[in-house]
Amino acid sequence: VARLADWDFSTPTGLPQGYDPGDDPDRLPEPGAEEIRASVAATLWSTFRGRLIERVLVNLLALGIEEDAIIWNYRSVAHLLSTFEATGGVGASGLSFFETGLDLEPEQERDWILLASLGSALELLAGDAFAEAFGGSTDLNDYRWGRLHRITFRHLLGEPFSVPGAAGFEHLGEALEGLPRSGGYEVVDASGHFVLARGSNDFLFNGGAARRFVGVLDPAGIRAEQILPGGQSGQLGHPHYASQLGRWLTVDYHPMLLDPAAIAADTASELRFEPSACGSSETTLCFQGERFAATLAWRSPDRGAGAGRVVPGGTDASGNFYFFTPDNWEMLVKVLDGCGVNGHYWVYASGASEVEWELEVEDLRTEARWSVSNPLGSRSPAITDTAAFPCQAP
Repeated sequence: VARLADWDFSTPTGLPQGYDPGDDPDRLPEPGAEEIRASVAATLWSTFRGRLIERVLVNLLALGIEEDAIIWNYRSVAHLLSTFEATGGVGASGLSFFETGLDLEPEQERDWILLASLGSALELLAGDAFAEAFGGSTDLNDYRWGRLHRITFRHLLGEPFSVPGAAGFEHLGEALEGLPRSGGYEVVDASGHFVLARGSNDFLFNGGAARRFVGVLDPAGIRAEQILPGGQSGQLGHPHYASQLGRWLTVDYHPMLLDPAAIAADTASELRFEPSACGSSETTLCFQGERFAATLAWRSPDRGAGAGRVVPGGTDASGNFYFFTPDNWEMLVKVLDGCGVNGHYWVYASGASEVEWELEVEDLRTEARWSVSNPLGSRSPAITDTAAFPCQAP
């Protein structure tokens, strides 16, 4: 009782392997005496609370222990205690929730149930249900919160990708999976667990903030910090697979860079995923990894108008169109990579027709368009544009 009376309501792990607010995740410190005392109190309170709910509500009303109802059970008990002076523990239904059968005064009935719940918690902690965490110990100093309150990050693809296990993070013990972490039921830093927990692994949890962000709107610009429970890479074994997790566990942040120059200076690597937007068809030629799409339109006084047709067998840099019959090729088109020469893609074209035509090439990455046309009755010119498209988007 004295430990709970002196408790400051903090929930440190009390373990050298534990992740607590303010710790250096790369050099986790040994817990101090005050941290250990608070850690033990957190264990006592969390186990006692479950036994109190059982005595006052679950057993009395046969509510069962369905998790979706537990939150209301806990709040109901808190309400009964906070209003006890006015109600004597009697609910709106007229039912008395603090009954011992000992014919005591209401306040004594309440206190007896409170102490009996604490006694049940101590018996439970020293028993088989918590043997994996505390080994049957009756020494209160062994009841460190971090041995119970642990977090796991289970990946949808299974154990090789899950943490602990991946990225150098290890389980607390063979029978104690997860990473010891501060927090608890209904705290600001979401880390809740089953409130009626009755064993070593019942306090395990696997949720929390998907992203923490703090931003300040300053006249000089936005200042911001953030952290993710993982890393920027989804590739198992990559240095950034879980590079931010340590800071997330210790409620730390990293600066969020907003200035393009600062971002460029801090960039370790860049991987671009660009859609293949150009779909080769009977009327479209695709070039340079399908970045560029070329189409050709024609008009003739005696043949009407239409779209140039693609001659099968082109390459990634060149292709041909025909107007009328597949064996009569009319236009050769090339899109060449001149990035290493002058920083541009080049467009070359050569026709063998005097009909009116217009050739259009589009950069599907930037949506920039290049075109050239030939009037009816004129010989098709040779096109050599070595600055048709810049290699880097503006």
